[in-house]
Amino acid sequence: FRFEQHVYEEYGPVNVMEDFDSFFYYKLHWQKVHTPEHDAISVERTSDGPGSSSSLRVTNMGHHWWHVSHRYFYSVREHDEFHLEGMLLNSGEGGYGEIQVSALDAEGKILQRDMWRLGAKTREKQVQVDTTFTVPAQVAYIRLRVAGEGPGRFEYDNLRMVRLSPTEPAPGAKAGH
Repeated sequence: FRFEQHVYEEYGPVNVMEDFDSFFYYKLHWQKVHTPEHDAISVERTSDGPGSSSSLRVTNMGHHWWHVSHRYFYSVREHDEFHLEGMLLNSGEGGYGEIQVSALDAEGKILQRDMWRLGAKTREKQVQVDTTFTVPAQVAYIRLRVAGEGPGRFEYDNLRMVRLSPTEPAPGAKAGH
């Protein structure tokens, strides 16, 4: 049971918080792993995250790329500002994992899969990573994902993406009551 269809969110506040404490919630909000090497990748929810919370664990026994994408495409405008953060662990087996945000055009076509990305500079220890980014012209939607390449174990927890800019109606649009 998993929803593979994308959901386009109208322009408005964005406050995504993914702590992976609910397996049902994970299956509703995240799509299956995409990779050319399906037999080498496992994705599971663990219960040994920070403070005994659950986290998302991706184990790659192969050498190819992989990603697990959030179902939601969030409508954005040029100059919108966002904060992205999360807990990330990269095990020391030669691969890497990242928290990424993809940029899409108005038709939902990918402009860049990893326009904004966060990686851990250490191995074998879960660390907090964060950044703030500004949306450039031509980007109409953004999408959160976890991704990586190469062998290793990668864990994600407490992912958060928040729109920092005000969400004023578009010029010519009527404001809601």
